[in-house]
Amino acid sequence: KSLEGTSSANNEYLTDKINLQRQLRTVREERDVAEKKFQETEAKTKQLSLQIHQVKIQFESMQQKMSALENEKKRLEQQVTTHNDALSTLEAEKLSLSKKHNELYDANVALEEKQRKAQQDYGKLQEKADRLRQQRDYAKAKYKELKAKFNALEQQFRALQSRYSSNSTMKNNSNNPTSQTLPF
Repeated sequence: KSLEGTSSANNEYLTDKINLQRQLRTVREERDVAEKKFQETEAKTKQLSLQIHQVKIQFESMQQKMSALENEKKRLEQQVTTHNDALSTLEAEKLSLSKKHNELYDANVALEEKQRKAQQDYGKLQEKADRLRQQRDYAKAKYKELKAKFNALEQQFRALQSRYSSNSTMKNNSNNPTSQTLPF
């Protein structure tokens, strides 16, 4: 009976060991997938950060151009007013300046449209960056969870290994006729 109990315990130990090794392999694969997703998400985040930086630079450049054009527009408006007051007989020049004014206004409207589009693009990139940060955070959390599972399975495996070593020791003692220990 003692041999049957030991054999049964060995079979149970082997079954547990095989199951734990399968679980361990599965957890390792899940960990590897999570790490890969984390690295991909981090790379995408860096790329989006670079794109956001580039859009910010473009946005600032457009703001500077718009400011310069606004200043140019104000300067030309003052010039038109001065010419209207001082040179009422020069209508041809007045029309020319008025035409320049309209062109600057059109350019200003075009720049405002570009600025609005840049702001929209910036908003979209910001949303995408936020989404990627969330994905990165989820991947980190999943990685930690899988790591904890992996560690728990390793502890179970060590416990079974220790029990198996203990059972082997008891089996050797049961072969000794003076020993009265049970296999469990």
